[in-house]
Amino acid sequence: MQVLVRDNNVDHVLRVLRKKMQSEGLSRAQEESFCRRWISVN
Repeated sequence: MQVLVRDNNVDHVLRVLRKKMQSEGLSRAQEESFCRRWISVN
């Protein structure tokens, strides 16, 4: 899965990622874990 970040708008990227993850059927726990890891890396 890939989402482009424009103008350092991380909040928008997280919203888009959540929507994509929900549409693909990922659980809430998986989604939160992924977002936490993504934020800590960046």
